[in-house]
Amino acid sequence: DYTLSLTVTDKSNGLQYYMYWKVFVSSEFGEGLIVADTKNGSTSDLNLIMANEFTEGFKNEGKDIIHRNLYSQSNGEEIDGVVCGVYYGNVYNKRRITAITPNSIVRLNPLDYQFMDRDGDAFFIPMEKIAPAYICNGYTSEYLVINKKVAILSAQHNTKYGYPYTGDYEVKKYIAVDPSTYYNSVGGGVVYDEKHNRFLWLPYFYNSSPMVECKAFAGGEFDPNNVGDKTCLFADLGNLNDYYFVMKDRQAENYYIYVVDGNTGGKDNGMLGKHIYNISHCPKIGQAVAYVFSPLENTLYYATDSEVYAVMLATENLMTELRYPTSAGNPLATGEKITSLEIHKGDGYATLGERTEEGKVVKDQVGSEYRLLLMTTYNETSKEGVVYTLPIKNLGAGVIAENYVKRFGGFGRVLATYPQGK
Repeated sequence: DYTLSLTVTDKSNGLQYYMYWKVFVSSEFGEGLIVADTKNGSTSDLNLIMANEFTEGFKNEGKDIIHRNLYSQSNGEEIDGVVCGVYYGNVYNKRRITAITPNSIVRLNPLDYQFMDRDGDAFFIPMEKIAPAYICNGYTSEYLVINKKVAILSAQHNTKYGYPYTGDYEVKKYIAVDPSTYYNSVGGGVVYDEKHNRFLWLPYFYNSSPMVECKAFAGGEFDPNNVGDKTCLFADLGNLNDYYFVMKDRQAENYYIYVVDGNTGGKDNGMLGKHIYNISHCPKIGQAVAYVFSPLENTLYYATDSEVYAVMLATENLMTELRYPTSAGNPLATGEKITSLEIHKGDGYATLGERTEEGKVVKDQVGSEYRLLLMTTYNETSKEGVVYTLPIKNLGAGVIAENYVKRFGGFGRVLATYPQGK
């Protein structure tokens, strides 16, 4: 921030009056949705969509702005490797974008997309091997799954990652984090240990702390210390701020949702195994390419390469409904296949309908955080990647406002998205 000051002197008595304003000068690359893509399968670039759905106060509805190939334009070359995750962070005006590939970490300044540092320079103690798999945000922190361990960057105190949390565990990719949790005896998140088939708490402490084991099983629907021969397909914060995990039997086509209680205030009472949903019967669940949870509803969304389904977990028989596309004729172009599905976790507005007031058409809009599904597709023939926004009209039922689905095209194969904040 800059400080603008004004001093006014009363000439009759010499008294001075002071006024101050905090002034923030932003770049043209403001709030929006970062889209990482690849056009050749070996290098990646970063783009930024600025639109009503992703940019608070955006006044150019119908005239969306897409800044393309920002990284290569700013640095003269693309990111080496295929991006598997992207993240934007801003704590105390320490801004950065982090892009990860299976063997590198690249960080840049979001004000101009200029390269900042990479790989070992992002750590207090450089590691011999750099193999990132996943990146997400916590409270003033960012979490990185690297070398099958979890590392944290506490942006409140520094700009580098500490050494990964220690312990005999292995994390495949996804972790579930509550970005609003801070002062707990354990951190605001849970991981699934693929090596020992158990859930572990993320530590509160930042530097080389051991993972926190769940206490001996005392109640609940499952023992978080012994889940059985299962692997984790996806994890995220879900309904009522519990931690939701999509799990699969390693030796069979059986699929489940495991819910770990996230409302204990850090008090592990041995009853964290809150619930199990068997979703093996859901249509085409074995063909799913992506899964989505939201803290606003007890619903699982999953996508095959051509359809999006919603599973209403609050219903007794776990009712599953096709939610997109449902209108006559498939709105996806021939050869266009769904490649990912996410929930929007940033600012902006979602349009759910329209009404007429005093002869004027007024759009019914809500904040887009957790009200937009972000669906990406790719056409192998045209080599075009597309980002679709699917507004969730009815929470709990997963109904999509199909008349207000929006298409942002012209990308390569979309690899990852993340909201860029102020």
